[in-house]
Amino acid sequence: MKNLLFFIAMLVCLSVLAMGEDRRDGNFWRELNEDDRAMYIIGIYDGISIGHNFSYWGNVKDKQAFKKFLEVDTFNEYFDKYLTNTRSDQVVDGLNELYTDFRNRKIKIMDAVWLVLYQIAGASESEMASILKNYRKNRAE
Repeated sequence: MKNLLFFIAMLVCLSVLAMGEDRRDGNFWRELNEDDRAMYIIGIYDGISIGHNFSYWGNVKDKQAFKKFLEVDTFNEYFDKYLTNTRSDQVVDGLNELYTDFRNRKIKIMDAVWLVLYQIAGASESEMASILKNYRKNRAE
């Protein structure tokens, strides 16, 4: 019985340790090979599209609700500004560059994707430096 309890305790401890490695940040990104990085970003692009679809599918049946949804929907505005004419390999390159700086490696990938898209869309170097400083300080939890 003691051996069984010890085994279960060890299994729980190892599981907790393994969960800590699931953090999707720069350290995780740097462990991926180039093909996995490309597929990760393609998955984000697909996730953005299906997420948008989920946001209005329930409203399609109700024409009034759907009309109101379209009045406040900012998806197309942001998609056009940040994703149209932006290739997934550009985002991969941007993340690779961002994560070469050890100070950025605790920034979660989803936040880093936003930072890269924002920079591709034309953010200045000084603006990016200020934003990065904030992300390093506040988003690395």
